[in-house]
Parts: sequence; C-alpha cells; structure tokens
Amino acid sequence: MDRCALFIDAGYLIAEGGSLCVGTKSRARIQLDSGGLIDAMAHLLTKHCALPLLRTYWYDGAKDGIPTKDQLDVAGLPNVKLRLGRLSNGHQKGVDSLIVIDLIRLARERGMATAYLLAGDEDLREGVAEAQSLGVRVVILGIPVMGKNQAETLIRESDENMIFPKPFWDPFFKSGPMPPPKTVGHPPSTKPSAATAARPASAAHAASTTPKPHGLKEATEFGSAFAKSWSTGATHDEINRLLAKKPQIPNALDSQLLISAEAKLGPLKSDKTKRNALRAGFWRILSAIAPKAG
Repeated sequence: MDRCALFIDAGYLIAEGGSLCVGTKSRARIQLDSGGLIDAMAHLLTKHCALPLLRTYWYDGAKDGIPTKDQLDVAGLPNVKLRLGRLSNGHQKGVDSLIVIDLIRLARERGMATAYLLAGDEDLREGVAEAQSLGVRVVILGIPVMGKNQAETLIRESDENMIFPKPFWDPFFKSGPMPPPKTVGHPPSTKPSAATAARPASAAHAASTTPKPHGLKEATEFGSAFAKSWSTGATHDEINRLLAKKPQIPNALDSQLLISAEAKLGPLKSDKTKRNALRAGFWRILSAIAPKAG
C-alpha cells in the first residue's frame, strides 16, 4: 500500500486543458505532450504524498476500439497503462466504468494508498466512495476554467481537490493544424466517390457480418483494418521503422491489436492460428504502403 497511482480521463484533460491553454476543445486543433505532462504530474504528486508512483492509467475513447496513433504513443510510455472505451457520436462510452473498476480493484488488492484522479464526471463518485471505504485516500485533480468543469458531488466525496494553475499546463498544450472543412451530405448533382461509398463495408464490418468457418479471413481483415487506422496517424519514418522490425510487432502495439481484435472476434489467447492471421493482415497493409512512405 506504500504507493500512489494516477488516473487520467483523457477526454476531460484534452477538452479542458485545450480550452484553457489554446482556446479550443477540438482535438484536431490541439497538440498534447502527453509524455511530458505525465512525467510532470508524477513528479508533483509523489512529492505531495511522499510515496512512489505505481503507474499512470490513461483512459480514452476509440472508434471501434481501435487505438489512434496518439493513443498508441501513450501506451508505449513507461509505467503507463492505456484503457480504451468506445466513441459513439463523438462521445466516450464506458470510460467512467473502466476508471471505477481500476480504482476499486487496486483498492481491494491494496495496490495503492493514495489515488489521484484527473476527471470531472459525477458517475465516478461511487467508485471514489468505494475505494475510500477500502482505506484509499482519493484526491481529485482539476483544470481551472471559467465556470464549473467538475461535478460538485465528486469534489465533496473526495479527500482533497487539487487545481493545478494555468502555468503548469501551458508547456504541454500547443495549437495544432486546423481541421479540414466538414461536408454535410453531398450536393444534389454529385455522388460519393467509390472509395467513400466503400468505407462502410470496412474490414472489421465485413468480418462481423460475413462469418467464416474458422474465422481466419476475419482475423486477417481485422489486422489489415487496424494497420490502416494506425498508419493514418503515423509519419513515413515511423512506418518504415516499424517495418524494419518485421515480423516482430512491438509489445505495446501488439497488445492493442490483440485486445481490439478480441472485441470483434472473441478470445484469441488459445488460438495461435488466428493470432498469426491477424498479424499477417497487419503486415500485409504496412508492406503495401511502404513505397508511399519512403
């Protein structure tokens, strides 16, 4: 129990930190130095409680459970555990439940004495109360903005509320590129391109609607879909560096690939053939786009 743990709701962090530091809540217009921020918070919090840090838990939403490039970067940081919920109509689903589960589990296993939680949703209150009943001290961390961005019930339930001032956040937030203009529907005289029309029939969607006897094709297609999603947020150099490691996928990325695939294909731990097909699909796509990346 002689440790502390940090729990970060990335949705709250990016929206409120972006609003405070660069004047926007739009992720497309925010560049976040997540590694630097986590290190700075860990330094301050371990001094605050005089305990070493067990690890940082980073919670975020992902479309179809497939992590983005930024999320994979977070997963690769030392002593950081990525937890992904779902994105539905631009809103996170299941993230609060993941936070509550980890809070209570670590409290019951006596894995921490103090929990630091950067979040604001009222739905976390009961998880905080349960962790406290198991002997854990819970400190709610916040970002200062005009108005309220944390539920009062959550603040009252906590043992302490720490608001880090704007100068603390500023070094880690920068303005990013403007997002491309959104097109609502199509003009009456035009039709969607073939590529656009084909998007709904994605690999993951096809896998869920066209079952095969052994599921090898679905596994291969899901691996390909995952690679496409990852590569859209990667630089040419990052793609080429990853290809240089073929056939070994780095542990953090491979874990996310398997976790995402199991949400669609079912358990894969005892099915080596499906795991191999999944990875083969991943490498197939990366190898195909390699010339464009070089």
